[in-house]
Parts: sequence; structure tokens; C-alpha cells
Amino acid sequence: MLADPDRHLLLAERGCKPVGQVRFDRVRGYWYEVSVSVERQSRAEGIGNALVAAAVDWLWQNTNATAIDAWVRAENERSLRTFEGSGFRELPGEHDDVFRLLRLERPDPWAAVLRR
Repeated sequence: MLADPDRHLLLAERGCKPVGQVRFDRVRGYWYEVSVSVERQSRAEGIGNALVAAAVDWLWQNTNATAIDAWVRAENERSLRTFEGSGFRELPGEHDDVFRLLRLERPDPWAAVLRR
């Protein structure tokens, strides 16, 4: 698994203690899916927000990824807010009673230049 070039595993630590992980799996082309887990005792501390934001930045800087999908359990409001806080948006019609699909597309590097 760790040697798979289509998978990237990022670990978060506080001190010497692991508190979370993010895994990116290339689905096709430059499209990835993300999986996040945060240690139970650290969930209410905002680590998920920082972890997702840092991991997304890492993926944009270290790969040619163009989009990231996150399948989130519909009842997991905290996880939905975490992904939405990092810019992920729910895709209309791409959910069921169990999961919601959120997507983040790579920012256009020219957008800021063109707005000037």
C-alpha cells in the first residue's frame, strides 16, 4: 500500500502522538478521492479542519491532481463542515441516504491575475 504511486498517506502528530491521517487515492487520471480519520479524543479540537486544509495544500503542491472527491456519511455533520470549510462543495444529485459526495477542484492559478 505505501509503495503504491497512486496512493499518498499523510500522518498528523501532536508532539510524538499520532492524532490523524489523510489518504489520497488516485481514482483515474488526475482525479483523487480523500479519506480522513482523526483520533477520537482530538475530534473536538479542530484538528480535522487543519488536517484537511494542510493535506489539500500538499496534494496541489506535490501532484498534478485536478480534483478531489470526498464521500462523507450524510449524518456526519462535523465532517461535512470540515470539508466545506476547506472549499469542498456538495454535488447536487450525487448522494443517497448514506453518503454525500463533495468535490474540490484545483484552483485556477490565473484566476487571481485575471481579476486584477
